[in-house]
Amino acid sequence: MTNQTVCLSSCVPEGGVFRYELLPDGRLALQDHFAAAEPMYAIRRGPVIYLLLRAPFAGRAESGAQALQVQPDGSLTPLGELQPLGGTVACHLALSPNGRFLYTANYVSGNLTELPVLVDGSLGPRSRLVQHEGSSVNPRRQEGPHTHAAVFTPDGRFLCVVDLGLDQIILYAVDPQTGLGPDPAFICRAQPGQGPRHLVFSRDGSCAFCANELASSLTVYRYRDGTLEMLATQPTLPDGFTGENTCAAIRLSPDGRFVCVSNRGHDSIACFAIDGERVRLVSIAPSGGRSPRDFDFSPDGRYLLSSNEKEHTVTVLAVDPATGELALTGHEAPLASPLCVTW
Repeated sequence: MTNQTVCLSSCVPEGGVFRYELLPDGRLALQDHFAAAEPMYAIRRGPVIYLLLRAPFAGRAESGAQALQVQPDGSLTPLGELQPLGGTVACHLALSPNGRFLYTANYVSGNLTELPVLVDGSLGPRSRLVQHEGSSVNPRRQEGPHTHAAVFTPDGRFLCVVDLGLDQIILYAVDPQTGLGPDPAFICRAQPGQGPRHLVFSRDGSCAFCANELASSLTVYRYRDGTLEMLATQPTLPDGFTGENTCAAIRLSPDGRFVCVSNRGHDSIACFAIDGERVRLVSIAPSGGRSPRDFDFSPDGRYLLSSNEKEHTVTVLAVDPATGELALTGHEAPLASPLCVTW
């Protein structure tokens, strides 16, 4: 077994991206730290990490995006300019399959930003800003649009923008050379009040699985040629739980056999086995800390790291390769307001 590298984002003014090695026994060993104020989310494509910053511009609430170069020794250095997004509280991002465009979902402002990616991997000034309009049935959380995720369909032709405030998943056609189309290509309506947050696609691309933040549930959709069809919804909480809870992250296991959703309030991770267009609850395991905002499987699938935002820890869970069941290992790392796990 070899060590695996993970970047953990600490969303506080003096925070940044902390690089750890996940050792074969499940321990986390700190390697270095890239200082950044309030990083919200990050993804990696090859030698570049794309990082969202909550409000990096003095005196402005506007969010920003920064490209970081991963050096041969694993350390991070800025690549190109920090780019303003024209939106507030940017919380999720997606890179187009050909790597030419970066898209960010800006939660509070309810809009979507397109940035061109330059030849060296750095970001150019934004090329499009798409504003959503409307509301849904929850007067406190759905008084307006709240874009919460941007995810490409498996065929790379469409960008799914998950809007919690509208109870919609909006698909936009994306041209590989010119970027986002001007109008939605398809609008998938969730059940009123579900508050869809994040989604992932099955390994074969036939289904999408969506974590519904407000309803604490998982919905399975059939994907066909730029459309989503709702199939079934299951709770992510155990029977009899009556406390407050909101779902957060959703991830697919590396082998594509399981899909997991985190519960904030119950403070757990629900694991479902995938059987074609159906899912079956396998287990609901403690996350090891309060408010597991994000989590992800290690690349080899042996472990799962949970970023527990209100506990200020990142915990390590072992994954049973046969059943997908999760169990705390007892290993963790202290980290202020951890929001994102990026391998």
